[in-house]
Amino acid sequence: MRAALTQLRSEIATYYAKNHRYPQSLNELPAIPVDPITHSKTTWRTTVQENVRVDDFSSVAPPPSSPQIVDAHSGAPGTDLNGRAWSDY
Repeated sequence: MRAALTQLRSEIATYYAKNHRYPQSLNELPAIPVDPITHSKTTWRTTVQENVRVDDFSSVAPPPSSPQIVDAHSGAPGTDLNGRAWSDY
């Protein structure tokens, strides 16, 4: 689990370094590791950052900004052998 998350977080960081923004979807990354518990690339839970701008509070509504993925965690249910939830990784 740790190796897969390290790889995924590295992909997110590399994407940011190259594009000066975080990805809006994991599908923007060149490689998505498989969650070793769910055996799927699609079960990762993502943490997003939404940018708030000064004009978000004006009387004229600005165009909505898309959330950007800044971190990821396992979406697997249950716990490891030590009782730690997979989602805490």
